[in-house]
Amino acid sequence: MKYQVLVVLSVLVGILLLTACGAPAGYNAQDVVDAFRVAGLEVEGVKTIPVTKANFGLCPMYAIAAVDFEIPSVCLGPQTISCGARVFVFAASDKAGLEKTRDFFAAIGKSSAMFFTWLLIHDNILVEMSGDVPEAKVKQYQDALDSMK
Repeated sequence: MKYQVLVVLSVLVGILLLTACGAPAGYNAQDVVDAFRVAGLEVEGVKTIPVTKANFGLCPMYAIAAVDFEIPSVCLGPQTISCGARVFVFAASDKAGLEKTRDFFAAIGKSSAMFFTWLLIHDNILVEMSGDVPEAKVKQYQDALDSMK
């Protein structure tokens, strides 16, 4: 009987500690898409990007999930190479992975204007957005991200 009580108490203490001290789960890609849509921003053709070597190419593979979408008003010109964004989701505890991925895109963007992308961060989310998106519109997307609670 003492053993059973001890086991039950140990389990309860463990649950309480995990609940009190555990890191928040963070946001997922759908949370981001929903926040953009609620803000009235363009989000079309949302597609899941499987986290594989083939899909990520040179990009670091720290993300646990990713989606991409188009911003139709940016897709209008023939000179537009990229007209959307990618949402990378990281484990809530993997700030280092998010920062390494951010640094990767920032370095490429500095190496050539052709590769410049906007980088938006909120909690465990990194959004890599086409450099063709006007800065004022990028701010609207960042504000929508920041509104997630």
